[in-house]
Amino acid sequence: AALMFRFNNPDALLALLMTVTVWCVLRALERGRTTWLLWAGAAVGFAFLTKTLQAFLILPPLAVLYAVCAPVPVRKRLGQLALSALTMVVAGGWWVAIVELMPASSRPYVGGSQNNSFLELTFGYNGLGRINGEETGSVGGGGRGGGGGGGWGETGIGRMFNSDIGGQIAWLLPAALILLAAGLWLTRKAA
Repeated sequence: AALMFRFNNPDALLALLMTVTVWCVLRALERGRTTWLLWAGAAVGFAFLTKTLQAFLILPPLAVLYAVCAPVPVRKRLGQLALSALTMVVAGGWWVAIVELMPASSRPYVGGSQNNSFLELTFGYNGLGRINGEETGSVGGGGRGGGGGGGWGETGIGRMFNSDIGGQIAWLLPAALILLAAGLWLTRKAA
């Protein structure tokens, strides 16, 4: 990661903001304070501005974690999560609103988009285009150097386990499962 972050790539900021988001949710879990969830919403909103939908990958597990484990009544948990979602929309949505409301002829071209639209970039190239490879300019399917694939491999969840990328992440999955089982076993009396 250190080698990758030595040039102008938003992944470093995305990783930082996602880490801050997780930390804020963990702090909110300690006492059930709304303030920490609001900070988490703001952090993930700013993370959205760095790499759009990639920032939202952590939202489902964090929301379920808080909804199940927070030390406050269920009704309050859901209200807190709704406020956090609103904070996320405000923190990440202001820029989207400015870009989309400004006439295309009066603003710089939205790089990476096909139609000079931030929403198209978000849901196309940086959204479903990353998963299915159907978007022009996306990582695409195929092997090294062919068809726009550039060595990334076939798109989809299986890409994480292929020979190109699998060696970079696959080793972590068994460790994560072992630590999850150990954590559940160690905290079994608390539940």
